[in-house]
Amino acid sequence: MTRRCRKRGRSAACRKWKVERKRRLARYRLARKCRSRRHRSSRACRKLRAQVRRQQRARRICGVGRGRARRRDTVHRMARRFRISPETFRRYNKLSKRTRRLRRGRWYVVYKSPFHNVRLAGGVELAPVAGVLKVQRPHRAWGRPLMVESLRTAAVAVQRAAALQPHLIFGDLSKKGGGCLPPHKSHRGGMDVDVGYYHLGGRQRAWLDHASPRDLDADRTWTFLSALLRPRLLQYAFIDYSLQPALYAAARRAGETPASLREVFQYPRPKSQSHSTIIRHLQGHADHMHLRFRCPTPSCTLTAADKQTMLQAAGVRRGGPDERRQRFGRRHARAARLSATRRTRPLRGHW
Repeated sequence: MTRRCRKRGRSAACRKWKVERKRRLARYRLARKCRSRRHRSSRACRKLRAQVRRQQRARRICGVGRGRARRRDTVHRMARRFRISPETFRRYNKLSKRTRRLRRGRWYVVYKSPFHNVRLAGGVELAPVAGVLKVQRPHRAWGRPLMVESLRTAAVAVQRAAALQPHLIFGDLSKKGGGCLPPHKSHRGGMDVDVGYYHLGGRQRAWLDHASPRDLDADRTWTFLSALLRPRLLQYAFIDYSLQPALYAAARRAGETPASLREVFQYPRPKSQSHSTIIRHLQGHADHMHLRFRCPTPSCTLTAADKQTMLQAAGVRRGGPDERRQRFGRRHARAARLSATRRTRPLRGHW
């Protein structure tokens, strides 16, 4: 293309190549100019740095970070600059042990996510259930059968106990076949899901909405989580630290002890310290909770015993839903229950 366009550059492809070549040369000259302190704070240099940052973020979306080799760069020098070992750098870029010098201006892989090349085989779709659960994006609602069946069972059990309350909203799971799902770093193998919170009041949310300790329905949210925690299906759950006290109090009301919740909640331990508990704090999870599932058995399927354990943890009874609690809340339901027992009590004395 270069030799042909230099001899006769009348074709459309050659004209396009010349324009791109002029653009690359202008950008290269501007980059060299912006290295000096005199022109570093100019408007063109700031615009160029912003463009480079956007390109770097776009390259890191799928969990692969790349760095550009400088003049006289070697494998050891570039590995030291990005704080990785030379062996790791050679493995990322499939370089032999004899390779020392790097080509100037070429992009090399310097970071790989632990979820890189994770795929989803045999995935099923999480179909919406009327009055129970709603999926935001159906094309991103694919997961492994264990996770999909567990989520559906837990949501149905919670909604069966309070049918008149707003149902649950599900965000992204994985795409069909798995793989990179921007802007998430995970959500590749069908074992990660973004789940909304249960909110107080009768207003139904259409999307994942921000939850606060005041409007969070902690009892129903904890019922949903306990149904997944009892059969040991969750590896970890990212929940904002401001919502953990309300969930902790709901777990205590449900009969849990502080000893049993010590390995589950990060609260009441400090927010700044990292812990190996199941429920952990991570910024950006005030409108949804990120659940990571694990396989309790080698077959990675939901057994009938696990399903029965989930229903027992959710407190499903044969007597049907308690509509008084659904309509009026906990305090009003207690008053309505007391008034109903007084009306059915045999009359004594005169009125």
